[in-house]
Amino acid sequence: MQQTTTFPQTRPDPQDLAETIDLFPDHPAPKPGSMLELAALPGAKLTPAQRAFKQWVAKIEEVERRLTELGGLLDTFRPLYMTKLQALHDEEAKVTREMVLLLDAQLLRKGWTANQCRIMKDMVLLLAEQILDSKYGPEMAVVFNRHSDIPLDALAAEEDARIKASLKDLLGVGRDGDDGETLTQEELMAEAVRLLQEQDAAEAARTEARAAAKRGGRKSAQQLKAEKQALDAGRLMKEIYRKLTSALHPDREPDEAERLRKTALMKEANKAYESGNLLKLLQLQLESGRIDSLAAATMADEKLLQVNHSLHEQYQALQHECRQLEQMARDDFGFGPRGVLDAVSLRKALNATVAAGKSNIRIMRQDLADVRRSDASLKAWLKEQHQMARENEQQEAAMAKAMMGPARRRR
Repeated sequence: MQQTTTFPQTRPDPQDLAETIDLFPDHPAPKPGSMLELAALPGAKLTPAQRAFKQWVAKIEEVERRLTELGGLLDTFRPLYMTKLQALHDEEAKVTREMVLLLDAQLLRKGWTANQCRIMKDMVLLLAEQILDSKYGPEMAVVFNRHSDIPLDALAAEEDARIKASLKDLLGVGRDGDDGETLTQEELMAEAVRLLQEQDAAEAARTEARAAAKRGGRKSAQQLKAEKQALDAGRLMKEIYRKLTSALHPDREPDEAERLRKTALMKEANKAYESGNLLKLLQLQLESGRIDSLAAATMADEKLLQVNHSLHEQYQALQHECRQLEQMARDDFGFGPRGVLDAVSLRKALNATVAAGKSNIRIMRQDLADVRRSDASLKAWLKEQHQMARENEQQEAAMAKAMMGPARRRR
């Protein structure tokens, strides 16, 4: 079956053809929407530059597909995770509140040993703090302050001061702003990030200066070549964009349907140029009928090398964006650094997380039932919690000691 297109098949007029950048020889106008390809002309083999062009196009298209896939995963699974996990968090907060209120009431009774009262207070403070950000926060704050030697507000102020002091000592961030006002924790963090970026830039500059000094202040042939390629590639992209927008300007088009098509292509061209997407500009040339799908096969190698340089930079930028987006997805979904990140693995991870959450809630409810059963059950539970707390402290101490060992040996 012959495919149809919603856009009219038209050739550029002579005036437009005169504006076309002289990258490719004249070819028949292709069908809109065909892919940018590079095939050898009859009886000829691809040159190294042509093979590189073909490889960069394939790599860029592969990364773009991955970016689209990751965006779809985030759009699909964020609502699922939020809905399912929020329900679990709400249920956990509800059970935790019941345990806090039960222990709070038990502390008003007599008959408990000093050690049992201390363990109950510790549990009340620990559990109440865990759900301060829930809808039970105000109620838990009252209970917390009733049993804590230091009110929550004072604890928060101490923590804020500790973080500020650490940032100032570690990074040398100033105490006050330009107007003499004390910087907030968020402002200090932003200042710290800015200083770290400046330090990284300064270190890179020092490294380059040392390398230049070794060369006697002269740039290497490789550096000069790279700078020339970057400059030529920038000019090439600018020239392609200028010619393309001139040809696509909708005000020159009398046909309404064609004017709408050119307006849409113009918007895409502007977006591609602003983002440095040379491949998209070439594809728009294809869609607009300015080149055909085999035009790159007859492009001069000198020009093709410039194109390849830009495609290489575009590929690196897309790879960086892809890595950032994938890390964001792994962080959002609690997915480890290993394993393929796709719809199947995310659904399995979500199901496992939900199952673990439900299991934890069942254990919490069983603990609550045990504590309610009798004083003897409560005492047994307190003893168990005390033992678990001691084991956790011992494990943390062992881990800290293990981490300090390599540090001492490095000295």
